[in-house]
Amino acid sequence: ALDVGRAGWQWDFNKAQVVAPSFAYDFSSESRIRARFSFTNTDVKNSTTALDSSGKVVTDFSSNGPPTPYNRFNSEEGQSMQVVWETTLNEEWSMKMNLFGALGDKSFDFNNLIGDSIAQDYQLSASQRDYRWKNFFADFSVSYRNEEIGDSGISYQAVGSLSMDHWDITYTLFDGHLIAPYNTYRLDPTNPDWSLLPGEGSFRYPTRYILYNTEWLGGAVFENVFGFFDDRLLLSGALRFNYDNRSSHTVWRTPQNQNPGGQYVGDPMPTNINEKVTTRFGLVYKLSEKVSVYAGSTEAFLAVGAIFKADGGRLDPETGRNQEIGLKADLFEALGGNISFTGALFQINVVNKWRGDPQNPGFFIQDGEQESKGMDMQLTYSSEKLSAIMGYFQAEGPTDHLTGERAVIVPESTWNFWGKYRITPRLSIGGGYKSMGNTLANNRAYRTKRYGTADLFASYEHPVRIGKMVYRAGISNLTDNAAVFRMNSAATVWREEGRRVKLTVSYIW
Repeated sequence: ALDVGRAGWQWDFNKAQVVAPSFAYDFSSESRIRARFSFTNTDVKNSTTALDSSGKVVTDFSSNGPPTPYNRFNSEEGQSMQVVWETTLNEEWSMKMNLFGALGDKSFDFNNLIGDSIAQDYQLSASQRDYRWKNFFADFSVSYRNEEIGDSGISYQAVGSLSMDHWDITYTLFDGHLIAPYNTYRLDPTNPDWSLLPGEGSFRYPTRYILYNTEWLGGAVFENVFGFFDDRLLLSGALRFNYDNRSSHTVWRTPQNQNPGGQYVGDPMPTNINEKVTTRFGLVYKLSEKVSVYAGSTEAFLAVGAIFKADGGRLDPETGRNQEIGLKADLFEALGGNISFTGALFQINVVNKWRGDPQNPGFFIQDGEQESKGMDMQLTYSSEKLSAIMGYFQAEGPTDHLTGERAVIVPESTWNFWGKYRITPRLSIGGGYKSMGNTLANNRAYRTKRYGTADLFASYEHPVRIGKMVYRAGISNLTDNAAVFRMNSAATVWREEGRRVKLTVSYIW
């Protein structure tokens, strides 16, 4: 359970109960089955915040209100089961099967604000959605590995797999922005009139049903890896067939009000089928035992699910390619430890990149092609007493080719540092710092500021007769920085979690 008095931190209250028993059984030394069951029950508060008329984040809006019965929560109950079976046939062949099934019910309740510009007050968007889902997933793979083909110094690996993912989803929507008088309310977040908000039980008659079903999505993959010169040189290639089959049916209620009766009309949309073959290539070469270089090119495919354009049209699938070259090296030993480095240069192109429609909340638009170039580096030091990691990411852009403008929401650069020092065999201290670059709002009207947050912790291990006790105290966001890491609009702002002190006691045996 968590309750944070922090306006704008997405979901500043949540409570979750999870029971997840699991077991494993060995049929033999070559064959094992694992099973896991999960039962969940959650309540999460829908928090919202906005910019006031001077452009500053309203700090008290979401966490200090609204009062009961106007607080709105997401509530979910779900059950799942997963079974994984692995078997080794001989030294070269092995098989694996992964089966997963789940179902659940979720209720979304919103009292959100809508507005592209900073304002004294914002239009209220109140809604409720009842969401029911079922999911089944199956994956079967066969792998082959030959460590040495004759005496050639050449090795060979191959993996083939088939996967299927099936969903059944039904939405029932109660839309306040379609129903008077809720669609005319405006709320001042600095001095809200909570009595305007629709409370529990306000929406009794759904304005629409959305029957959405992914008949199945999945594909087939075949990957080869050749090793030369006793695996100093590795060449890999993979081919994947992607299949996505989706159907949907929206039934609208007429008239759009809260009176009993009415009719529901609407025709099913044609089944939407997307197919694409994607490829992946890679190369790794060990210059020495401590230095390797690599290069790779990966195609991607992402079919878009139950989201639509404002005109009711479907979004096209995202496709793209990531090209990357890099270096991994154990540089040298110093100060009683080892220093290593990884670095990469990359270029990412994504076609049909989608984002939220800034003019039509709840719908989406696509910007054509998005391109990003940059570097990603990490320097690591490890010794018996001290370990430290420093990472850096820098991107040029990313840029939307359709608009020629910088892409929204993505930071241009980030860097972080994390360290841990073992004072005694039992006592350790550590901490870190994260710096996040600025981002653009969904409507490109606002830019978040760069910010940094720091964490500290201390841990102590105490041996007992059987096992040990571990005590850990930590502080996150030490300076309580009121940092905004994303804005969709002036009425939709996400902020970093505030300062939190956490104590954990664990018993390990």
